[in-house]
Amino acid sequence: MKNLTTDINSEENSWRGYTLSELRYRRAYVQVKLEMAREALFSRSKSVMSNGVIPMKGVTGGIMGKVMGALDYFDYAFLAYKAGSKIIHIFKALRPKKNR
Repeated sequence: MKNLTTDINSEENSWRGYTLSELRYRRAYVQVKLEMAREALFSRSKSVMSNGVIPMKGVTGGIMGKVMGALDYFDYAFLAYKAGSKIIHIFKALRPKKNR
C-alpha cells in the first residue's frame, strides 16, 4: 500500500488550485450554461402552454419531422399493421417445423 503522505508531497501532485481569473471564468461559464438551460425550459413550457403539445427533440427538424407531420393516425395504424405482419411472417419462417 502506498504511503499517502509521500504522494501528497510529491512533485507530481504540485497542483496549487485555480487562479482567481480561472475561478471567475468557470463561474461565468456555469452561469451561462444555467441561463441557457433556463431559456430552453421556458421556451418549451411556453410551447406547451400555448399549444398543449410537448415538442419532440430531434423530430421537429429535417426530413423525419416533415414525414411525421404529414402522417395522420390512420397512416400510423397502417404502417404498424404492415410492419407487424412482416415481423410475424419472419418469426413463422424461423420457427422449427413440427414432425407429425
